[in-house]
Amino acid sequence: VEAGAILPLVALLSHTMPSVQTPALRAVGNIAAGTAAQAAALIAGGALGPLQRLLSTGKKELRKEAAWMLSNLTAGDREQVAAVCAAGVVPKLLDMAAHEEYEIKKEVVYALCNACCFGS
Repeated sequence: VEAGAILPLVALLSHTMPSVQTPALRAVGNIAAGTAAQAAALIAGGALGPLQRLLSTGKKELRKEAAWMLSNLTAGDREQVAAVCAAGVVPKLLDMAAHEEYEIKKEVVYALCNACCFGS
């Protein structure tokens, strides 16, 4: 975070090539799994918009990684959960919980469960 990597990584989430999106998503996912300040920096850096788009991509691995990252963000503080909810991703997560393959559903349900447990 101190190195200034958040904004360039978030920008790469919107790249048109999955071969670029995938490592960027893994990098920001690992940041989201860090401290509350690191997760908040991702949210402030605009990560939720690209994440929401990645939940609808045709690439299964990207949908799974995006859901995993959201599960990390919803495991944070109330402000982080509120930001995720305000970004409008919950309806998509609910749809995914009903229709996705098991390995993606698992990450989606973690995100929803965390939002219920850690949100307001």
